[in-house]
Amino acid sequence: MKFLFAIEKFLVRHFGVSLISYIVCRQAGVKPVTTFMLTTTGRKSGRSIDTPIFYFRDGEAFYIIGSKGGAPEHPLWFLNLEAKPEAQVAIREVKTLVRARVAKGAERARLWAAAAALYPPYDDYQAKAGARKIPVVVLEKRAA
Repeated sequence: MKFLFAIEKFLVRHFGVSLISYIVCRQAGVKPVTTFMLTTTGRKSGRSIDTPIFYFRDGEAFYIIGSKGGAPEHPLWFLNLEAKPEAQVAIREVKTLVRARVAKGAERARLWAAAAALYPPYDDYQAKAGARKIPVVVLEKRAA
């Protein structure tokens, strides 16, 4: 499994292609969702951690959904961003420094609806997550 994840990271980082996105979206009957490499700082280790993840655009900002497939707990990348909101995204080989914040209220509802329109399983994930409100994380560009 580690080998496949290494291939996925390579493909996302260098070609902007995600086999996971292709497979998961095909199973859901939707077009593949754009994927980038999110680099966070481990809240315990302090090391850089790369995670290929679906992303969406809202003007100049990016946003991502902390679904973890509807699991009852947040994904590790989200916990890392809570501890240190400065991160980096890479689309192919173009890297952008970002600062994360959790969308709230009407903004969250709008972004969630837009993401769920492109990837309808998000609504199923929210139902499966039970009491956990799946976070919508806005990533805004920042200076170095």
